[in-house]
Amino acid sequence: MTDDLLRLWVRQALSEVLETMFFSSVEDRVADCGSAAYSASVDYEGGWEGTLHLRVSQAAASRLAADFLGLHEEAGGDETIQVLRELANMITGDFVSRLNATSPFRLHPPQSPARENCTTETIESHYGLEDGFVAISISRPQMTVP
Repeated sequence: MTDDLLRLWVRQALSEVLETMFFSSVEDRVADCGSAAYSASVDYEGGWEGTLHLRVSQAAASRLAADFLGLHEEAGGDETIQVLRELANMITGDFVSRLNATSPFRLHPPQSPARENCTTETIESHYGLEDGFVAISISRPQMTVP
């Protein structure tokens, strides 16, 4: 499994979740990834195991949370954290279903702020949004022995 294929699956998962649940889309530009205001991580296991880490800029996080919750104004800090945990959960579920299409898998509850990345074997991608950026890194998925 190549890094390019994993990046493609992450982008597809992010795009599908944003378009379906957040009425937003990934822009075709290189994101300027300054410091992230929010982060979350989700561990997964099944035929493969690993972790997906999500980092989101302040402006993008507030807008995504408001869009998800159907608010006309920016969401508050606690609401935003809860929504971004759910965003990380949905992206991880979509990504793992691509990675592991024929076997059952389990997602652990999202952690926020994100757990520190415990491995140097990560693949990171940055995505531009209308109001900021999303950065997603995944630990290189490891095949588990049944």
